[in-house]
Amino acid sequence: MDSSYSRRPGPPPEHLTDPDPEWTEYLAWKEREVAAGRDPDTEPWPPAMEEPSDPGAEVPARFWQGEAADELPPGPLLAGLTEDAVLGLECLSDNELIGVLHATRRQVAREQYKQVLVTAEFGRRRQAAFRDALARGVPAGCAPGGFPGEELAIELMVTRAEAGHLIDDAIDLTARLPRTLAGMAAGLIDADRAGWIAFYTRSLTPADTARADELLAEAGPDLRAEQLSSKAAALEKKLSPRRSPPARNTPSAAGSGSRRAGRHRATPAWPGGNSMPPTCLPRRRSSTRSPPSSAPPVCSTARSTGSAPWP
Repeated sequence: MDSSYSRRPGPPPEHLTDPDPEWTEYLAWKEREVAAGRDPDTEPWPPAMEEPSDPGAEVPARFWQGEAADELPPGPLLAGLTEDAVLGLECLSDNELIGVLHATRRQVAREQYKQVLVTAEFGRRRQAAFRDALARGVPAGCAPGGFPGEELAIELMVTRAEAGHLIDDAIDLTARLPRTLAGMAAGLIDADRAGWIAFYTRSLTPADTARADELLAEAGPDLRAEQLSSKAAALEKKLSPRRSPPARNTPSAAGSGSRRAGRHRATPAWPGGNSMPPTCLPRRRSSTRSPPSSAPPVCSTARSTGSAPWP
């Protein structure tokens, strides 16, 4: 019976088990394709990609001048490429090494842009807390949020003056200098250059500030810090000729720390400057950062008066 059935066309009877159901399904599909006028022998999937004929062929340099990575904006992709590059520096040409340097500088400027956003938000929160405390009758010398520069100085291990500059610059960049801030986000302007733009536009009117922001943000990527500082100072003098310029140090090749420390704020952003005793400041990690033993133990020993720091 089995031998006679094997010579018959069509599906097997229901009482018999198909020994190869996949092959039976393939034959049925093939018959349907022929009935539809299609060639069943054509592969329904695209051919596999061919391997390079020469496995040892040289791959185009990623960071060679003009290549894609050399012009890639900062972000996760560029960060990954630079990580790979530093693992094989001995294989890179001089041209590629310079490309990696440029890429890492773009990444640094992008990270500084993030720091500006965070610092500005920190300053705005302290501003709101300080105003609320004054409205409740809290003395300015002990009002919460009155001394954010001291808080950042403790947390970031920087001087009080530098912490004040960080907050001033961040608030200016986010509120008044959108083009300079965009240049930082694109990796074209670093924090040092952005700080000088913020400083020299602080005395200008909103209209003049917008004009200066446009000009200086466009010129910033192609100028050294001291060149940009001189250009910004000349532009400030042109747009605000009646203003008496405050004392300030000209940036030099000695380093950004000495340059930024020499910048002078015409009016303190917080009452009394930076003389707030550290014991009056909230700390996230007070157990690891102890105040000087000579610091007054309570806020009342510091200042009892002070003007509101925010306009």
